[in-house]
Amino acid sequence: MLLKNGAHPGKTNYLGQSALHLAVSGGDTPAALAVAREFVKPEWKVDLSSADRDGSTPLHVAAAGGHDKMVRVLLHARKVLRTGGGRGVQLEAKDGRGRVAVDVAREEGFSDVVAMLDAEAKAAADRSEKAPAQEERELQRAFAESRLDSISEGATPSREGRGDEIMEQADDDGDDD
Repeated sequence: MLLKNGAHPGKTNYLGQSALHLAVSGGDTPAALAVAREFVKPEWKVDLSSADRDGSTPLHVAAAGGHDKMVRVLLHARKVLRTGGGRGVQLEAKDGRGRVAVDVAREEGFSDVVAMLDAEAKAAADRSEKAPAQEERELQRAFAESRLDSISEGATPSREGRGDEIMEQADDDGDDD
């Protein structure tokens, strides 16, 4: 209700905690999950990896509490441009002690959260590994399509074709060779 009436979801308290930090600290309770689900909606553009005064992100807070449902909400938030420039949860964000969220969950003994974060990190690594190959395929396809477009418009398809025309013009110099 407050958001729909103009409240700014990125404002922080004296500890540097955003409203998302506070919602996440509510754990896996239905009310906290409902508030977090609202905050991660694209229209609010909440920075999902904003750090509080201690460097903890909402993911650190959820991992520290072993809140697997809340971690899932954060991980599955759509990747949209958000206030602060972030597009989604940053798994590699470090807190003030140099720990990423999976380290915090591991220290606290939450193996289910550790497994979930490790799986997400592996999936992200696989996506980034495949990204250059996918980009290369898309560039090749675009290049091939642009060549087909230029051929259909009557342009010379390649340098070899232009070279043949130049050679024919050079042979028209009047001698018999």
